[in-house]
Amino acid sequence: MSWLVRCWEEPREAAQEDPVYRCYMRDLRTGEEHYLKDPRGVGELMLRHLRPESREAPAGEFGAELDQNA
Repeated sequence: MSWLVRCWEEPREAAQEDPVYRCYMRDLRTGEEHYLKDPRGVGELMLRHLRPESREAPAGEFGAELDQNA
């Protein structure tokens, strides 16, 4: 399996607030795309693909996606 993963930092409007981190992940075999709110969700998403029995499990806090197949 191969994925393209991009992560970036989005600054907040107020300078004292911590930046927000976003990720984009694409399965290079199927073309399936995911936009993630938290970089820690990348590992969770990969595990769901590597372990078929965990695909049915609901996504946790870190696997929350912004938009799928956008």
